Amino acid sequence: MELVSCKECLGTGEVWETRAVVDWENGGYLEEVRAVCDVCDGSGEEEPHLIKCEECHELYCTKCEEHYDLCPCLQDDDA
Repeated sequence: MELVSCKECLGTGEVWETRAVVDWENGGYLEEVRAVCDVCDGSGEEEPHLIKCEECHELYCTKCEEHYDLCPCLQDDDA
């Protein structure tokens, strides 16, 4: 299967995450740190989640296992 650019990290393999840092004197703070993308495991590519259904040949979402027109995870996704 052909891989596509990861939508979470935009193909970089890294994302920015917010981490809480404990500072007992000043009450702590939040800092932004780079982390490996959880979706593509740092590769920058992922398998497309829309495939053609083998039975009816309509688009099928592998994330929620529903056909495209019933798929709740594609409501906001451009696919």
